[in-house]
Amino acid sequence: MKLKYNPYHMRYEPAEEDWELKYNPATGEYQYAPPGAELTYNPFVGRATFIPTAKYNPYTGQYEAVPEDWELDYDPFSGLHRYGPKG
Repeated sequence: MKLKYNPYHMRYEPAEEDWELKYNPATGEYQYAPPGAELTYNPFVGRATFIPTAKYNPYTGQYEAVPEDWELDYDPFSGLHRYGPKG
């Protein structure tokens, strides 16, 4: 997984090489998603998402929709703890 620029959020976000930006009408945002991904309601985050798994982030006190193999790590650029690809 690498970082791809999301011009709608004006930041880099983790995404696989073949993932594409898709509009999520439930959140009103564009997000990277696997090709052919369908929106799925995620009860942990209370909204529809293209990535159906969710993990708890104790630093924010919320569940976040992330792939299963992502780990919580400190992001020195934002000063926040975020989920991202291993390694």
